[in-house]
Amino acid sequence: MIHLHRTVTWVVVFFLCTQFSASRLYAQVADTAVCQAYMDSVGLYSYRYDANDSLRYFAEMALTCYEQTSDVEGQMEALSVIGVTCIRENNYQEALVFFERNRQMAIVAGNRIVEA
Repeated sequence: MIHLHRTVTWVVVFFLCTQFSASRLYAQVADTAVCQAYMDSVGLYSYRYDANDSLRYFAEMALTCYEQTSDVEGQMEALSVIGVTCIRENNYQEALVFFERNRQMAIVAGNRIVEA
C-alpha cells in the first residue's frame, strides 16, 4: 500500500511539473511574440522621417521587452534604432551613448559585425 501512495504521489508531482514547464514555455513564446511585434512596428516606422517619435517609442518598448527576455541580439538591434532616432534629432551625444552601449554588448556577445 505504501508503494501505491508513493507511485500516486510521483505521478501527481510529475504531472504538475510538466504543466508548470509547459506554462513557462508558453509564456516565453508569448513574450517573444510581443517583442517581435514591437520590432515589426520599428520596421514600419524606420523609413518615415516624420514619425521619429513613434520609431523611438517602439524601439524603447522593444528594448524593454528584450531585456526582460534576455535576448541580447534583440537588445542590440533596439539600441541601434534608438541611436538612429537620436541622430535624426541632431542629438549626437545621446546617440553615441546608445551606440557605445550597443558596441559593449556586441563585444560581450562576440558579434564582430555589430561591434564594427
